[in-house]
Amino acid sequence: MAHFWILLRLRIKLGLRRYSGRKGLMILTGLALLFWLGFSLWMSLVVASLHEHSLAPRASQTLFDLTALGATVLLVLSPLLGFRSNEFMDVSKLFAYPVRPTAVFLSTIAGNFVSGTAVLLLPILLIPAVSVQTTPAGALSAGLITLLFAFIVFCTTQCITLLLLNLLASRRLSELLAILAPVVGLGLYASMRFLLLGEGGMERSLQNITAFLDGVQLDHLVSFLPPLWYSRALPPGAEAWRGATALFLVGLALTLTGVRLTYNAFHGEIAMTTTEATAKRRRSLISALAGRLLPHGVAAIHKKEMLVLRREPWFKVLFLQQIGLVLFVGLGSTLWGTSNESTGFYGAAALLVFMQSGFLLNSLGLEGSGFTQTAALPLKGRTILSGKNLAQLEILGIVNLLLVPGLAAATSWLSGESIPIIDVAMITLIDVVVLPAVLGSSNLISVLFPARVGQRGRRALGQDRTGNEGCVGSVARLIFSFVAVIPASLVALVIAWPVWLSGSVPNPLALTLAALIGLAVSVAFWLTLTHLASKHLERTMQETLAKVCP
Repeated sequence: MAHFWILLRLRIKLGLRRYSGRKGLMILTGLALLFWLGFSLWMSLVVASLHEHSLAPRASQTLFDLTALGATVLLVLSPLLGFRSNEFMDVSKLFAYPVRPTAVFLSTIAGNFVSGTAVLLLPILLIPAVSVQTTPAGALSAGLITLLFAFIVFCTTQCITLLLLNLLASRRLSELLAILAPVVGLGLYASMRFLLLGEGGMERSLQNITAFLDGVQLDHLVSFLPPLWYSRALPPGAEAWRGATALFLVGLALTLTGVRLTYNAFHGEIAMTTTEATAKRRRSLISALAGRLLPHGVAAIHKKEMLVLRREPWFKVLFLQQIGLVLFVGLGSTLWGTSNESTGFYGAAALLVFMQSGFLLNSLGLEGSGFTQTAALPLKGRTILSGKNLAQLEILGIVNLLLVPGLAAATSWLSGESIPIIDVAMITLIDVVVLPAVLGSSNLISVLFPARVGQRGRRALGQDRTGNEGCVGSVARLIFSFVAVIPASLVALVIAWPVWLSGSVPNPLALTLAALIGLAVSVAFWLTLTHLASKHLERTMQETLAKVCP
């Protein structure tokens, strides 16, 4: 028993260690918890109101079923997504100490009840389940059954962790999970939008929820899914003892299984590490052409930059976060039900270029310590910047070519308001053609004001605070992002001028000529600004290296 309490205290300390010495983060965490608890209380009132007044008994039961299934998926997947950042989940670190496998497993499960995941998700289960009860005995019974169900879910998570211990410890999977996290967030946002609003706006959300619940059929799955055993034991008047007995037996079986898996891991019957195979990547068309047509120095820097951008997960995480924000702005007008819902598309297209300019301001710091090797090469500053810009142009150009038309199609479909094809083509063209101008201005700002880039965790590309930048540094970076898009704005005006001049669909020849002139202006901006940036980089290479590399 002493081992259990020691390990539980260790688990709590590991959970609190990330907040120690960071008062700002502790304050933000406290505010977030208060907000979440308030949201949970509001949600419980809504569920109770729906249960008593709006929903039929069958729809109310379906609501409990879906809540139990959704919470189970979140509680099982959330710790697995953050396995490498949650030290307590890797029980192999305890193998050097004389502790019993039973104490290790049970202390891990008990520690999950005070984890951040439990604090955020348990109210979703506990408060609505208790709020619909009509008697104190029913509320107590629902609360105990909910805690028993949470115990089963945590046991399931730990058993899966023990079975996949070698796979979860691999670097390749951790990178994939870091990329999937924002994708899951985007999926939840899109699901909320379609489920709640459909095509009728906010005023029809309750009808859409009711219609959705009436159409879901889960009765044939009750015998196979323990979350449904739990949800069927919650409504007032249900025979809770049957569900509680079944859940207790499942929990006992999972406990015995988890203890056995922990014992196997202690004795080396589960491999702790795995050898990651090196995947061969096919060279892109631009990479192949760069190796043949460009100078060797530019082609080498381009290849190195592409390897960095493909290898490190923080770049993919950042880009998915940016795309998510752009989609939120673009589709937000349909969510809020504004009068002119297609205007969100134009704002999102402009926001896309602005966010990309902010990312490119850190072009010298993206490599981290790898920039030391780049600076040691006998290459001119123009060669280094040209190779980097070619890789960035390849990726950003493809993203803009795909994202802008896709955003226009999604906006038209959700809002029912058609966006003229000439507008979609022109905005897509602008977002691609302005990239050289953005790259040139970002090159100059990047060498004039180099900054170290943090690449750990989910805060991809967060500015390092070791330089005492504080709020002034953050405001300065925001101002620099606006400055970086000034040349791009001029290029956009050149391309869009025929449309504004004619007031209607312009002559295709005039639009093509304007696009060519805009491209020439954009390339001229890049040549001029990159020349200035390369000269400054050559003069201050050592100072830049000291500021950029950790």
